[in-house]
Amino acid sequence: ARGMRGGFPFLTGEFVQADMWASHYHRNNKRGGLKNLRCFPHCTDGTHKTKGFCGAPMKVKLLEHNEEKYANAGKPHFLAWVEIGKAVLKKDDESIRLGQVISQDAAESLERSSKHPFNPWIRGKMISYEPESGSGHPVFEFHHEKRGWHYGFVANKHLAQLRHCVRAYIFVLTNPNDPRSDIRCCSISSSPTFTLTCRRRTAGPTKASESAATVAPAAGNAAKTSTGTTCVGLKRSFESLSPNLASFSADRNPKSRPNPPEDVLASLARVPSVLSTPECNI
Repeated sequence: ARGMRGGFPFLTGEFVQADMWASHYHRNNKRGGLKNLRCFPHCTDGTHKTKGFCGAPMKVKLLEHNEEKYANAGKPHFLAWVEIGKAVLKKDDESIRLGQVISQDAAESLERSSKHPFNPWIRGKMISYEPESGSGHPVFEFHHEKRGWHYGFVANKHLAQLRHCVRAYIFVLTNPNDPRSDIRCCSISSSPTFTLTCRRRTAGPTKASESAATVAPAAGNAAKTSTGTTCVGLKRSFESLSPNLASFSADRNPKSRPNPPEDVLASLARVPSVLSTPECNI
């Protein structure tokens, strides 16, 4: 314990299995604006999943137990939440401070749920400790529903080396006899820190590639008909195709420039033989 305020001690918490955390995580961009951390804090049951949710719940344990620290609190009743954020915070950016008293309504207004998937606080479930006897280590499990670890941090290339962590906030009822009494923050603990890589959302087809893919079958079908019809159809097809080909060559950036569809390239390959026929005069 690091001190006492309001008749209840400040307690020390730690993340269970902290050695399984990675120093770097990837984040996917999902539909609807969700940005989920992959394999967080470690893969499901130690086995990586390439599809769907890959991750695990996290646990936080209070280290003090069976001590006189609980004597002045009667039968302590704990509530707990975690929040993902920057490892180093300015004082004004802190969500809660040690010893601060808030209402349960205020805490629940920050709580993440299926109706509020972007809220920052994730509620914990006590999985061990008997408040009746005050024995054992209080242990909380977070995110046992396995819905995905959303982290809405806005990233850019200048923040690639910024470190992040998870903070666990443990509260105790100010009145153990009132389950809806105000709650006091008695412990704040931090997870191992990590950096973040954000994967871009898979890009859809460009307008140029969609148009080129539509024109290409027309050019290909024209080449299979009689030579006279081929010349007319080929001329019309390439009149439509030319702006799209120009858009492919205009982009000087090879990383962002899409490759022309294969059927467009195949149509272009047939052009010399068609144009060389004596009947073709275009």
